[in-house]
Amino acid sequence: MRHLEINDPVTFQRTEAGQTRVPGAVDVYPAGPGETYVFVIRERCTVIWRDENGNLILEAPYGRRFEVHESDPRLKPDGWIALFVSRSRVAESAFDDRF
Repeated sequence: MRHLEINDPVTFQRTEAGQTRVPGAVDVYPAGPGETYVFVIRERCTVIWRDENGNLILEAPYGRRFEVHESDPRLKPDGWIALFVSRSRVAESAFDDRF
């Protein structure tokens, strides 16, 4: 079992459905008849709270929070490569609003 601590960077993978595709979504599939899609979003988060039972609260860079258990298969600890390769989308969206 993984042991995550506060301030550890993690990637949380969640599935959503919607009428439009979200930027950064992967595995986009049409959901039956109609104009809906099912897609996977990979969120880079930080562990902000942990209890003795392994329950975690994660926070995304833009403030959204998720409650998961540390044994959840959708949760993956970030390796050292992810710290250098990934970029924050928060700064990009703020930049795009100026134009």
